Amino acid sequence: MAQRAERIDRGLGSLGTGRLPVVFVSASTEDARALREIAGSSRSLVVNVPDLTGARAVIDKLCPSLVLCDTEIEGQGSWRDLLGEHDSHPGFTLVVVSRHADEALRVEVLDLGGSGVIEKPFAVADIERVIGLGSQGAREERGVVARKSVLHAARWSRPR
Repeated sequence: MAQRAERIDRGLGSLGTGRLPVVFVSASTEDARALREIAGSSRSLVVNVPDLTGARAVIDKLCPSLVLCDTEIEGQGSWRDLLGEHDSHPGFTLVVVSRHADEALRVEVLDLGGSGVIEKPFAVADIERVIGLGSQGAREERGVVARKSVLHAARWSRPR
């Protein structure tokens, strides 16, 4: 439990900056730049990785509460693979990003456990909404871990 709390604090602290890390899995540096411009005012730090291998490493290191994954990523795999690994990192919200965000994609993402779909080019309101979801998730996860740690410590500190 203490390890999970430490990973969440490290992710929330985002390498000492106090900014919420947002992992953006996309080969498009142009999209990453646009996302950074929008997210900059929300105290979010956008970490762009072009493929799933890089995404896995960054997710393990930062323990982000929000992961945005493009439908067009480099290499093998897709956003579906990140959802499949969600059990090992249950604290993050996955939002799929697509130029062709139709109803079928939205339904598939929600059915498989994702939190939604954002269409490119990015709309400020959409980005602010999902970053808000990520921030809320981080606060809730941190609170749950803190409560569990306090309860665990209290249980073991009682005299028998």
